[in-house]
Amino acid sequence: MLRKLSEPLQKLFGFVGASLTGITAVFTAAGFLAERARLTMLGLPSTTFDLQQYLETGARFLAFLPLYLGMAFYYSVLGVLSALLNWLAGRPVVAVVLLLAAALSGILWVYMRRRRKAARAARADAAAGEAEPAAGPFGAIRRFPARFVGDHLTGLLFVFLLVQFLGAYQLTQALEVSNLLFEPTLGADTIPHATFSIVKTETLKNWIVAGQAVQAAQYLGWLFLITLLTGWGLHFVLKLYRESGLENPRFWQITWFAGSLLLLLTQVTLLPINYGILLTSNRFVEVTVVYAEAEAEDGARPLEDPLYLLHETGSGFYFYSSTLRKVWYVLRSDVRSIQHHRMVRILQPASTPP
Repeated sequence: MLRKLSEPLQKLFGFVGASLTGITAVFTAAGFLAERARLTMLGLPSTTFDLQQYLETGARFLAFLPLYLGMAFYYSVLGVLSALLNWLAGRPVVAVVLLLAAALSGILWVYMRRRRKAARAARADAAAGEAEPAAGPFGAIRRFPARFVGDHLTGLLFVFLLVQFLGAYQLTQALEVSNLLFEPTLGADTIPHATFSIVKTETLKNWIVAGQAVQAAQYLGWLFLITLLTGWGLHFVLKLYRESGLENPRFWQITWFAGSLLLLLTQVTLLPINYGILLTSNRFVEVTVVYAEAEAEDGARPLEDPLYLLHETGSGFYFYSSTLRKVWYVLRSDVRSIQHHRMVRILQPASTPP
């Protein structure tokens, strides 16, 4: 009896354990991509982190993605609404027409929902053995999407492929941002705003250097939205194609669909990389280091200069001098003590001291 009672509990624990293992693997993989991209952006590609750091970074990335999506919507929709209201302020007739059109659209939407509900009920009755319901005046309209997809599947998949190619190309712009710790000059130019055109690498670099986190968050939100829409669009097109009743897709249809899936996987992989480059913190602790008595070779230790602790490993420390634009790796045995002062954003325009 006790065994029978404990079996559901054991299954539940097994399901939760397997789910947590899968979630942890996703967090760690996303965090690994983000942290490696961040270190490459700073100019420290050989530095290593432990799995705990990767897990924390991946969890932050996946937790903040909805926030970035909301920011992209909020600022963009707010800007569009503000411009629309300003434009309608001197055009009352146009405003009234738009309000009437919106009201009619709402009424039509409610009517169509009721028609669909009635059609589902009629189909359920027909399945129970009653007469097949009539299609109704809107039956042809409801069947139009499936017929259209069945007739134009090749063209639709090719359009998806082009859109995904542009999205993947935009996501690759951040890959060119690297070695910012060692740049001789980081200009303080006017920061461009994201538009519907391609955002170039120099613009992304300016956002990082000037600390334009809000702009970068909106940008990543739009990239995430493009990835979501293309993935959902492919699923929806495939669903409508199955509803059209056609079978055995042609060679080019299979080719375009496989290419779209490959680009979708590329976009999903590049999202955490863009997060690591654009939105992981570049604030590090300013420290004062007291070394051990043993003398070191010239240049083996940082000079007396504002130093920043970039990373700490089990065997040593990475120190950075913003004045000299150099990084030192100092063994733990050569350090007597480290005094922490404040958190400082070390990537700043050249005209502004950190």
